[in-house]
Amino acid sequence: MKKLETKEELLTYIATCYMYAGDKVMRVNVDSNPYKDFDGAIQGTFKKFARVSAKQAGAERVGQPLSTIMSDGHIEVKDAIIQNAEDWIVINPNGEAYIIKDEKFRKRYETSVGADGKHAPIADPQDFLLVPEDIEFMVPWGKNGAPIPFTLKAGGYLNVTDLQNLDKKPISEIEIYGVQKEEFEQTYAPCSREGIFEDEELRELSNQADRGEKQ
Repeated sequence: MKKLETKEELLTYIATCYMYAGDKVMRVNVDSNPYKDFDGAIQGTFKKFARVSAKQAGAERVGQPLSTIMSDGHIEVKDAIIQNAEDWIVINPNGEAYIIKDEKFRKRYETSVGADGKHAPIADPQDFLLVPEDIEFMVPWGKNGAPIPFTLKAGGYLNVTDLQNLDKKPISEIEIYGVQKEEFEQTYAPCSREGIFEDEELRELSNQADRGEKQ
């Protein structure tokens, strides 16, 4: 497993695979690219379509740990700390749980639930990069914001949307997170840069939501 201890190392790792130019992603020189033989190395634009279960943590859970365990038993993040009563505990369809700050939750999901008791995503287009090997990088989700490891298995995806803001934000504020392969494929789908799903059924469901016909 490749271990990336700092945000700079993570960004360098991404740049090793790809060269950024505007809003496009280009291969680096094939002779110097150690991932040139990895057939699945892609970058694309996706939207989340899966509805999730979620609730705010409440004061009684502040300071408690929550680990994100995938359906195959892989521990993605061990002992992330619930920092605030307003933090949301989100559960994806496969059952993996994770913590989202209230401000971010309200940007990513409807706070009201549908007839199924779940929250619909507010699905803005997101840029993801598929990684060719197991990696470990640090995320500020520990006690008092301390860094803790996030492990992403080969074939998983890094969200690299925020890299468009490299010239606008300090590196410490650039957010990069991962989604394991199976969970990604069950919760995200390809879309255009304008956010239109490629899949016809998902496109119609999205149109229904836009018209206020939510479940």
